[in-house]
Amino acid sequence: MKAARAPSSRHPFQGLSRHGWFNLAMAALLVFYVAQVVLDIVWGNLFGNLAVDFASFWSAGYIANQYGYGKVYDLELMAQVQRQLVPAGAAALAAFRVIPTPYLPVFILPFQVLALLPPQLAATVWIVLTLVGSALYLHGFASRIAGRRVERRLLLMLLISVPVFLNLFIGQANLWLMICVGEFLIAAISDGTFRSGAWLAGLLLKPQTLILVVPAVLMQRRTKTALGMFVAGLAIIGGSWLLAGTDALVRLVQLWLGYMGGLPTNDPQLMMNWRMIGVHLGGLFGSDAASIVVLVGMAGTVAAALAMWIHPLGTDRTRIAIASLGLFAATAVVAWHSHVHMAMILIPPVLLLALQPNVRLRNSLEWWILLPAAVYLIRIVLASMMRAGVLAEAYGFLDFLAGAGQFSMNLALIGWALGQLKPWQPART
Repeated sequence: MKAARAPSSRHPFQGLSRHGWFNLAMAALLVFYVAQVVLDIVWGNLFGNLAVDFASFWSAGYIANQYGYGKVYDLELMAQVQRQLVPAGAAALAAFRVIPTPYLPVFILPFQVLALLPPQLAATVWIVLTLVGSALYLHGFASRIAGRRVERRLLLMLLISVPVFLNLFIGQANLWLMICVGEFLIAAISDGTFRSGAWLAGLLLKPQTLILVVPAVLMQRRTKTALGMFVAGLAIIGGSWLLAGTDALVRLVQLWLGYMGGLPTNDPQLMMNWRMIGVHLGGLFGSDAASIVVLVGMAGTVAAALAMWIHPLGTDRTRIAIASLGLFAATAVVAWHSHVHMAMILIPPVLLLALQPNVRLRNSLEWWILLPAAVYLIRIVLASMMRAGVLAEAYGFLDFLAGAGQFSMNLALIGWALGQLKPWQPART
């Protein structure tokens, strides 16, 4: 008779490699994301939490269709339309806060089409299109950069990052920004200087993303790139004027100024920038001390980012990608209005660098994925425990966690890019 086998002493996940642990973390994160979406649907929280920003976009399209573009920036009318979308159990109407759509009229056109659909169906279509579009664009971008098929794991890593998930979950429009940055990089490394500038003009969807781009391009003396930005930007603004007229654009500018001053739904305490740091430090040490920290931090960030653009970058894809990564990471922490989902603008340079055999970015990429995700997960768990009465309320700390993970990684990427380019040393010719 054969001797009975001794029971195995191996425990689940025992002996997993670093690669295996990261795969397990990705799977767990994906399950958590799906659960969050499903729970919001079951709880009837569409437009209360899930697709909350899309409620504003659908309202903007509806108002443009019914009343014209000028009324899109009328917050009272926007509030009337949005209030009808918010689920009754999401919040008391007295606590309702209107979410503006501060986009140029040309960028409202897609939402006018979606506003022809019922709101729930339109939200579903938008989120599905955004998910599929994100996956297809990253696959196409990677294939054009590498000249071959790229491993799916790398693309999945980027697709489960917190910025991509939040962009999907709240129904944001950052896929367009990611495409513009990706096409800018492809044009820049192929010497399509005018075309690269034209794609940068697409960032006018959220003009704050251009705050460092314009001086960087001018410092490089890329005349054709600057011309491309000017011509395409003029076309976008001119097209918006033809669609909406002068009065509508004036109202939009007034809305932008309101963002600078602070609108109720800006939520600066949730951002990933120095402004967020100032809000939280102000509550601890006073506004004067916080202002000093913010000003020094912003000045240092701007100096570090623009230093990478002092020397000519040419068409060296690695140097262009590193400088662009530093520039857009700095934009994320300097821009006055910068939420975590806007970090999708970092994905094209991150992906380009991950595909370069001479660049050691892979470990850093895993941290870029996992650290903000871990902080996001911890925040959700702590919030649930506070609401259940298990922990004492500390919602200021929860607000800080909302952007702290991505803020930290943005600073880390700036430091990494600065160290790679070493702008204090003359560029080799």
